[in-house]
Amino acid sequence: MKRYIVVICATLLLAGCEKMIEIDSQYQEPIIVVHSRNNVGENVSLAITTSRPVFGYHPASEASINSPFPAVENATATLTVNGNAHYTATSDSNHYTFAYQTQVGDKLQLEVQVPGHDPLYAETTVPAPAQATTTVQTVETDWDEQNRLHITLTDPANQENYYSVQIREIYHYTAGDRYDTTFRYFTCKDPLLVGDDPLMGVINDMDVPSFDGTCLLFDDSRINGTTYSFDVQYHPNRSTSDQYTYTYDLVLTSFSTEEYHFATSIQNNADYLFGLFSEPAVLYNNVKGGYGVFGAHHTTIIRLEDPADNQ
Repeated sequence: MKRYIVVICATLLLAGCEKMIEIDSQYQEPIIVVHSRNNVGENVSLAITTSRPVFGYHPASEASINSPFPAVENATATLTVNGNAHYTATSDSNHYTFAYQTQVGDKLQLEVQVPGHDPLYAETTVPAPAQATTTVQTVETDWDEQNRLHITLTDPANQENYYSVQIREIYHYTAGDRYDTTFRYFTCKDPLLVGDDPLMGVINDMDVPSFDGTCLLFDDSRINGTTYSFDVQYHPNRSTSDQYTYTYDLVLTSFSTEEYHFATSIQNNADYLFGLFSEPAVLYNNVKGGYGVFGAHHTTIIRLEDPADNQ
């Protein structure tokens, strides 16, 4: 009898929580969105789309909420390099490419013209590569063996620098020389990189801040102008087979100010962006007259030797 009373009460509570909410879903004019994140040594490129409503269909293209953002195919994009060299992009659908490869120290200025819209402007400065050396050793944990990667980073003085650390796993197939890549989870407990940043978030039983993920983002505010060493730890896959092998790389990236703030805004809003009951998230924007990001980065790849291979 008690069980039935509990069920009845739960049903009444659920029914009593119902509330009608009116949502203002009136049509809003689309905004031009520019997305351009450029690696050193590659041609500057960008994608141009328009925004779309949160609900329903886009009146112009009838694109549903699950469809790609409407492409902008009639834009004119101009790139100015260091104030004097000018380039006009060629386009393929909404993808625009300039016949210019970025170089360290370049100041890039972008102008985008779309018929019926105000001009868009953005600029960024191409960063220098991160300077680092590494060593790897195998360590025993309570449950398995892991690789501890010791990274020594030399940070330039008197300037703001922004970095990310990733561990790339490459899965090599023996047949056909094919391969797949993924990024491994790793941990970092360095107080100057993790610190009290709520983005790093995880506080263990010892009250020690700890990063646990696939991409550690940090700036040089606590290590500016020093040669600083820190450790990250990851679990290597040492499965053996005649059909495949594994190798690992350290992917160390330096960012322009704009691209770094865009990347951190994505991480800060990860729960909102990918959560089932998320609210709209505001990401970093440096495109005047529209929305999006125009930035640059420099990626350095360092092959990691597995200590187990030398045993």
